[in-house]
Amino acid sequence: MVAYLFCGFLIAGDRFSPHLLAGMVFGKTLVMAQYERVASIVFGKEGLGYIRSVPQEQQLLAAVTLALLVNRNPSLDALTVESLQAARQLICHRKQRVEALGRVARALLHLNIVRTNALPNRFDTTTSSPRWEYSDPDVDPRWFAWLQAYLTQTHGLSDAYRKTTFHYLLIAGRWLKKYHPAVTNPGQWDEPLVHEYVAWVCTAKRGELVARDMRLSTQTFETPLPLQASSIDGRLRALKRFFKALQKRPYQIGHQLAPRLTLAWDPDEVLVTPEPIKRQLVPNPRTLDQAWWQKLTWAAASLSAKDLSPRAAGIYPLARLSSRRFVVGHRCPTLR
Repeated sequence: MVAYLFCGFLIAGDRFSPHLLAGMVFGKTLVMAQYERVASIVFGKEGLGYIRSVPQEQQLLAAVTLALLVNRNPSLDALTVESLQAARQLICHRKQRVEALGRVARALLHLNIVRTNALPNRFDTTTSSPRWEYSDPDVDPRWFAWLQAYLTQTHGLSDAYRKTTFHYLLIAGRWLKKYHPAVTNPGQWDEPLVHEYVAWVCTAKRGELVARDMRLSTQTFETPLPLQASSIDGRLRALKRFFKALQKRPYQIGHQLAPRLTLAWDPDEVLVTPEPIKRQLVPNPRTLDQAWWQKLTWAAASLSAKDLSPRAAGIYPLARLSSRRFVVGHRCPTLR
């Protein structure tokens, strides 16, 4: 305490307790009042929405008080981007404390104390990519901002999943713009709207509300056929996973940190693939043409050593392969 007050030193060792020092320097009542302002945002449903627990509160209290000590001012409103970054340098080796300090920075952004996130991490920073850009007027920019945030800020998504989901959520955005233009963000979806969208997907045609630059044949647009069961299931699953992700964590939408999404309906119950569609997803073997079946039967009956690869010839005797192929050609129901 003497080193801090008279020499300006803040020694943040392994046993350093910032909230105890801050309580002695600034007064415990004042310190706890500043902490509660941050905690109400970090743990509040209208804020960041993190689960409140004793370990989480301990880490957050330490982060808040460390920032106050570094800034040498007991007021939360006096904190700056520079003071937060300086505090991070003192605890860069302590992962949990760094994460808590990052939440403090996001809370200050939410409270309009700072204008930019002082400690952005890989989840807060939107990685812009031409692949996730879209400027056509058939999708509302506000819906697209949520779509882009989900794809760029969600950890653990494969490139293939991002590409497919980008396509499916754009279709949902076009549907909104055409039939419900007043709905521009996920929080406006209610259960009747979801049911309406599910019904539309189940009756949509191939190429409907799909961009013309997609790799679809001209015939698909001119004489559209019903969607395949796999496409219907994929669209509904993508939207369900989108809503569930928004319920789990906040996302940075533009320059604002949007809180976790609160829905009056359950995506797992409402955004489900109807049973008639599910029944079409099971394997559906087709009857093989008679001419092809005869060719396969003849190939199995006339199999010779020259038809085998070196690897197959070294593993199984020719007689065994011939008998297996002959039996499959005569007994397999899907080939008859």
